[in-house]
Amino acid sequence: MEAPLLDVRNLVKGFGGVLAVAGASLSLDRGEVLALIGPNGCGKTTLFNLVTGIERPDAGVIRFAGRDITGLPPQRIARLGIGRTFQVPGVFASASVRENLAVAAAAARRPLSEVAPMLAWAGLERWAEEPAGELPHGLQQRLELAMVVLQRPRLLLLDEPTAGWEAGESRAAAIAIRRLALQTGAAVLVVEHDLAFVRALGAEVAVMLRGRIVVRGPYGRVAADPEVRAAYLGSRA
Repeated sequence: MEAPLLDVRNLVKGFGGVLAVAGASLSLDRGEVLALIGPNGCGKTTLFNLVTGIERPDAGVIRFAGRDITGLPPQRIARLGIGRTFQVPGVFASASVRENLAVAAAAARRPLSEVAPMLAWAGLERWAEEPAGELPHGLQQRLELAMVVLQRPRLLLLDEPTAGWEAGESRAAAIAIRRLALQTGAAVLVVEHDLAFVRALGAEVAVMLRGRIVVRGPYGRVAADPEVRAAYLGSRA
């Protein structure tokens, strides 16, 4: 049996005596999409930071494509094929949208001919010559996502990718992300509070509470879990 692309086991990370991640475990196979949900402060972003090397775990193991990457620096982890977006988009504010994508292509040694199709994929063609820093937050999120996708990661970590998007746009984004996984074989782990987006994603959902993954499965089953309802979903389920 093939090993998971990402295999996280019993991760622990504390800050000042408070455990942000308290024994979290999860795995993703190649081409798999997983939505990670949970209340603010439950450890989702810290988990991303641990996987990408921004933070070093106090305990636990992270394996990627069968290799132990626990505690490796972010640059080495990125070169292995793990890409990430952030809640605050990391774009070059004074450069145009097209120039941002060109920089991403050059960094990944992708041909510049891929910039125009990526503009279309992200729905950014009409803003191609606009300075990225002058775009609304939602469009900056789209641009950062396109920049990461352009680098062809094997694993894509998306931290609230639809913040600032309209409802119809976020559903379209969910469809595009699933299509991306199917077409490229990349695994996608998405942290998102927009439950309409999570439902449209049509993928398994993992719920993080108090620094642990407490349940994982189809959205309907997860939403019906009494602990999840009480702690997070409530009337929104």
